[in-house]
Amino acid sequence: MTTIDLAKDTAKKTLFAAVGAGTTALDKARELPERVISLPTTLSTRVEKIRSNGAPRLKIGDLRKTVREFGQAVPERATKVYEDLSKRGEEVLGKVQKQAPKAKAKTAKAPAKEAEKAEA
Repeated sequence: MTTIDLAKDTAKKTLFAAVGAGTTALDKARELPERVISLPTTLSTRVEKIRSNGAPRLKIGDLRKTVREFGQAVPERATKVYEDLSKRGEEVLGKVQKQAPKAKAKTAKAPAKEAEKAEA
């Protein structure tokens, strides 16, 4: 693979990831009203659970270990998220490309029908 091909693939993948991130954001925004409505119940349930179990006791050593493990996993998780967003964006753009010819056909037919009406 040449440097130019690699650059093209990287650019495409970045575009796909951006589209994937946008569609994911839209999907999450659509879920917001339902989540806001259920928030009081969710919070009440969590508060009761904490009260019944007692507040968790954290040890500094355990916290350091957890933070270190999480920090080490971040690059791997970020790569997976980027790959997933790129795949999602590629699928979305593929669907849009398939729909584009249909939309063009409808747009092209509309002026023709108007012209026929004007002639009649």
